[in-house]
Amino acid sequence: MLAWVKRYRWLVIGLMAAALLIGIGVLIERQLQGPRPLEIRLGEPLSLPFTSDGGAFLVDLEAASPSTFWGEKDREATILEGRVDDVYSQDVVLHGGAPSLTYRLALGVIPPGQHTLTLSLRADAPNPLGATVKIDELRLREVLPSDPSYLAITHAPIVYGRALIDERENYHTDVPLLMYHEVMAEGDQTTIQYSVIWSNEDGGTASPALMARWGRTTDIEWVYRVNLDSSSEIVSEFYQGQFHLTMPFRGEKEGRHPLLQTATFNNLMSEQISSDYRFFLSPETSLPSGRAREIMMDVNPWTYRIMAEELLREGKIEEPADPFSPRVSDPRNYLYLELDKTTLASKSVSSLVGVAFRVTLRGGGTGVYTSHHDLPDQSVLRDGSASTTVELPPGTRPDDIESIEAIVVSLTSGDFLVELNSVTKAFFLGPDFVPQDSFFTWEDRVVLTPENPAAVVYRRESR
Repeated sequence: MLAWVKRYRWLVIGLMAAALLIGIGVLIERQLQGPRPLEIRLGEPLSLPFTSDGGAFLVDLEAASPSTFWGEKDREATILEGRVDDVYSQDVVLHGGAPSLTYRLALGVIPPGQHTLTLSLRADAPNPLGATVKIDELRLREVLPSDPSYLAITHAPIVYGRALIDERENYHTDVPLLMYHEVMAEGDQTTIQYSVIWSNEDGGTASPALMARWGRTTDIEWVYRVNLDSSSEIVSEFYQGQFHLTMPFRGEKEGRHPLLQTATFNNLMSEQISSDYRFFLSPETSLPSGRAREIMMDVNPWTYRIMAEELLREGKIEEPADPFSPRVSDPRNYLYLELDKTTLASKSVSSLVGVAFRVTLRGGGTGVYTSHHDLPDQSVLRDGSASTTVELPPGTRPDDIESIEAIVVSLTSGDFLVELNSVTKAFFLGPDFVPQDSFFTWEDRVVLTPENPAAVVYRRESR
């Protein structure tokens, strides 16, 4: 390492401390200084010395991997290994390829004193020959106990990678992209729940059903939940295990961080650790109240590109695209919608009544297009905020749409009432797979019944 520093003595790796008030807490920032980008090559790591005041550390790593492309087999990503004081912390799968992307990571609570974060190409990983990582920014942020987000950050799980197909399969499939949390208060207890977004799921719900029921082909699962009393002591803790069962957590921890492992092809957890690589994602972002989980993709728009590239590489994209087929085509062919609904029916009926959307294009076109492709079980069955998509002919844009209707879809012969409360977003992906601006919202609220099964939520002349 000393040789590396001497060789690049023109580069000053300094420390910058800036106190930022967040609520009553303090967030202390340290980052690289000097010319950009820096480069990491095999055998040539990058180190950042830092001082800890005993808080929890988050990392913002802005990096590019020019020789990789998540959409091409054997070129998927470059793998970095992160170490603190030469102790293994985590792997970082640079799935973003040539464009620079910010990877948000965590290091846990670091004891007071001087420390060093080191990032290096993992020597035993299948990195492309001659791989180079370009670092545009490396920023450390220390969150002290007085910060309101400290509890959520310090209880976040560390997720070990899946090892079902090969020993490190998350290097090239179903990679964990980001983590977020939700805080729920009831009485004198507080519940913090953590969820992970993966690039896809190799098992479980098929991609066409994911697009219809959930509005994406990524996988989003809650992984860990902790209940705290008024003194912030743990009352109980759970994880989501195989078959989506809520299981009591009794496994090992690193500090307060539970150790879990992705153990199934649909990304459910186990407390039994058998793999040798792990992801320590920053949990600091919280899900906005009353919004569908997919909003976390919208505020991290690069996730749509990674989602699409994995579909491409795994041969899951229909070519040529047929909007009347349930098979998934290019994700840019879809209209993305977020809705909120409530089923007003008996419990036995409510889970068998869904909502779908029907789109009519200007000029009549070749017909109408539905989110569920006329398959009842592909409608949105769950209540509350949810997302779905409608596949349309390639190149369709908002001005091509004549109308959008919400339609009720029943899998039962019983009576039902479905209250459609709102449509909070409607957008397409741009050429770069980034979500475009939403072109309408609707909040009129309507009750759908067997006698009144459809309602127009958008008509072109109403814009």
